[in-house]
Amino acid sequence: MNKFNGMSQIELEMMRDEINKVLPGLLTMVPVFAKLSKSNYDALKKQDFTDNQAMYMAVQSAAKQMGLG
Repeated sequence: MNKFNGMSQIELEMMRDEINKVLPGLLTMVPVFAKLSKSNYDALKKQDFTDNQAMYMAVQSAAKQMGLG
């Protein structure tokens, strides 16, 4: 039996099926995550954080707000 990365063919097929079920829902979250991140970024920049600091904190905050972090 062939294995890919230690997984059998049936395991790979089950993983593919699960990804196909979940992916549409995840993709609907992308615009929401982007809007939250941008809003947070803009607010942080107004508080004189650097671009890198604001980006990092904005993404972390958006992830937490969406229950992802």
